[in-house]
Amino acid sequence: FLQELLSLSKNLQPMSRLQFFRDLKSRGLFDSLHNSLGDPNVSSRLATAEIIGITLMHDPSLLRSFISTQQPPRLMLNELLSRFFSDTDVGLMVLICDIFRALLDTETISDVCLFFLLPPSHLHLLSLNKIL
Repeated sequence: FLQELLSLSKNLQPMSRLQFFRDLKSRGLFDSLHNSLGDPNVSSRLATAEIIGITLMHDPSLLRSFISTQQPPRLMLNELLSRFFSDTDVGLMVLICDIFRALLDTETISDVCLFFLLPPSHLHLLSLNKIL
């Protein structure tokens, strides 16, 4: 349902679309998606990653700000990293790689630098060979 709703948002005017995604964030979209990343069902994790990707296409700063304010810190980012390195589904790994690409895109980073969000113990995991 959520994937279809987000797909329909493509038809909205840019300002309305931005407000739509901000409203979804304020209503707990990323909290729900974070919980779904740990679902044992691969298709649920794939759908979750696709939804995250759709939101990043419209405004990457929404997810960046969610990650930066999450308590305990960086739970969603840690879950994405964990899924990227432990999941056996190649499609999910590709989607997560695309999520990290969007988060690290230097053209869209204006409010929070993702490297400051990562704990030092995870910085070595972001080698360019894995992300590119």
